[in-house]
Parts: sequence; structure tokens; C-alpha cells
Amino acid sequence: MRPVPAIIALSLAANIGLALGVARNFSHAGADSAASARVATRQTNAAAINITAAFDTASLADAFNTLDPAQLLAQLRALGVNEIRARDFANRFIWLKYDTRRRELLASKNAGDNPLNERAAIARLTAAERRELRELANAASRESLALLGSATVDGIETIAKRYSFLPPEKVAQLQYLQRDYAEMRAEITGDAARFSLPSDAKQLKILDAEFHNDLASLLTLTPEELFDYDMRFSKMAAIARPFLSNIPMTDAEHRAVYAILADQAAKNGYYNDPMNAEQRRAWLDGADKVAASITEVLGEERGLAYQRYQTFDYLTLFDIADRFGLSAETIKRVFDVRDIGSSESQRIAADNTMSPEEKGQALQNLAESIRNQVRAQLGEEIGNAYLQKRMPWIGSLSRGYSIQFTPSRIYYKKVK
Repeated sequence: MRPVPAIIALSLAANIGLALGVARNFSHAGADSAASARVATRQTNAAAINITAAFDTASLADAFNTLDPAQLLAQLRALGVNEIRARDFANRFIWLKYDTRRRELLASKNAGDNPLNERAAIARLTAAERRELRELANAASRESLALLGSATVDGIETIAKRYSFLPPEKVAQLQYLQRDYAEMRAEITGDAARFSLPSDAKQLKILDAEFHNDLASLLTLTPEELFDYDMRFSKMAAIARPFLSNIPMTDAEHRAVYAILADQAAKNGYYNDPMNAEQRRAWLDGADKVAASITEVLGEERGLAYQRYQTFDYLTLFDIADRFGLSAETIKRVFDVRDIGSSESQRIAADNTMSPEEKGQALQNLAESIRNQVRAQLGEEIGNAYLQKRMPWIGSLSRGYSIQFTPSRIYYKKVK
């Protein structure tokens, strides 16, 4: 939980005399069974939960003067302050340096005659100032986790499940980092919603790169942890998820397949939007090698399934099956007519016993046969819609071309 301004904590010092007089009664205020249960839950992850000390006024004052949260927590406990409140005050102390610096920076943006609201002032922070605040926030987060445990983070139980591959203390730090970057993205996208510029997209890409760098530097994710994060939440993971989720894989196979895809994306500029012509050619050339590598990992049957999911033809069939309740076997039979069209058209092209006119007629007959098979499997209306939207290559058969499919391309050759 990120604390409210630390003036609340400082007010405790101003009222120390009152605290001494009512401490024993105060310790029981609100301490019903539910609160006790919450305290017990919070204590489970605390590294220094058993800090104790004899109460001493000078020691409490020294804790305020030196901003020592561990000493403050020990003295508040010795004073008899309720555990929840004691921990809350200690947490506020930990965040005091961040809060103070944040107020200073925002105040510096309000030096003119026209005061800014907080959001506008935040928007004027420089990249260096933002980084300074992120580093202070992460330092405070680490200190809070070390002293008080991960329960100091709002919703930690829920997000811990999402990031179960990370240790709890890094999950808590990740939440703060994501929150900071979400604020920065919101500033850019908010302005772009009013009037977008090419530089807006560039700033978002820079922001994404900085976030990824901060995962390693500020959160100190190990290479394996960073790989696990990317495998679940990167742009490539989002792109790959719709088809990989439909292919049964072990965890080791999933990691190996993702590593192949991520390497291809990094090498060939997949994250550039849009790709230039050279990057597009490299990506298409590499797609065939990627398919072969993935087939090595998954075996022939699942490798072919991966290749099917790479085509718009099959993805459209998958959507058709979902909408109209068609079986997986049905859409597989429809998709397999691609192989029929490819192998049969090449056989016709290579048949030296046929004249060019006979080959042309045979290709037209093949095209019509494929159309009829698609309609028979999908029905007249759905079949015609699918033929028009996703099977334009059938028209090339009718015009006298043989076809060949690879994972990344369709090759056409005029039959003579």
C-alpha cells in the first residue's frame, strides 16, 4: 500500500504525550477477531516481524529524527500500539523519502503564475526525474517488504497468483513498477486521444523498452525470471497465445517453442511497426526455418498443427467452427484441400502426356472439385463465404497456375 502524505506519521510525534497516557487502552481499540486474523496473515511473510525493544521516549524520538522505521516499529510495539497501526506508521516512514521528493518535484513544476493540478504537474516531470522517483519507490518497496512482509502491498494475494513464477518480494516491486509505467503510458495515450502524432507511438516504444530494462535492473530479475515474464506477458507471447494455447505442450516444450519465436522476432524486426521491405523478406524467409525448428520440438503431428495455426485460412475456419458448432475434424478436412490443390496441380503441371490445353482444363476441373468439397463440408452459404474470403488461390488454379504452400508463402507457377 502506498502511503498517504507522511504528515500523519509526524503527527504522532507531536502528540507523544497523549500517546503515553492512553497507550494501553489504544492497543485494544478495534482489535476484534477479524483484525487479529489480518495481523496473523500479514505476519507470515515478514522478515523482521519479531523486532522488540523496551519502550523509551528518547528512542522513539530518535526514530522520528533519524526516520528509522525498524526502531519506530519496535518502540510503537513496546508502547502497546495496536499491531496494524504500528506497522502502518512504520510503512509510512519507509515511504517518507519518496513522498517528500515527489512533493518537491511537483512543486518545482508549479513555479509559474498559473498553478497546475497534480496530473498536469506529473506530465512535466523529465525522464531523469521520473527515473529518480521510480528508483526511490522501488527502494522503499524493498525496505517495506524486508521489514513488514509482502502484505503491505495492496492486492498482493491476487497478483501473486498471476506472477507465481516470481518470489513474493519481486511481485510486490513489480506492481509498483507497473503502476508507474501505466501512469506514464496514460499521459501519452491521453494526449494522443485528443490529437495523435507519429512521435506518440515512438514514445510508447521507448517506454516499453525502458520498462523491460527496469525489470532486470530495478527488480533484479534473473535471466530465467525475465524469460518466464516475457513468455507470459511480452508482445510475442500475446501474438502466439491464440494458437499455442490450442496445441498440447509440456512446460519444457512451451518454453522451447517460445524461445524459437522470440529469437525470430528479435532477429528480424517483428516488433518494428511497420516492417520495411527487407525486414519483411527476412521474416518470411525465417518463418519456414521457425516452423521446421518447432516441428523438431513438437514432432510431426503437432508441428503441422502449429503450421495450420499460422495461416489465415485455418484461423478463419477456427472462428467458423466456434460460431457454428462445427467439429475439429470438419475444419481439418476443409483445410486439407489446400494440400490436395497443391499436390494435384503440381502433378498436372509435370504430366508430359497432356497438352497445355488439357492441363488448363484439368486445373479448372480441380478448382471446381475443391469448391464443391468446401461447400459439402461447410454448407452452401458458409462455404461460399469462406471461398470468397480465404481461398483466392482457387482462382489461380482456374487460370492455369500450379500452387505450392509453405509455412510463410504461396508460390504460383504458370503451367505450360
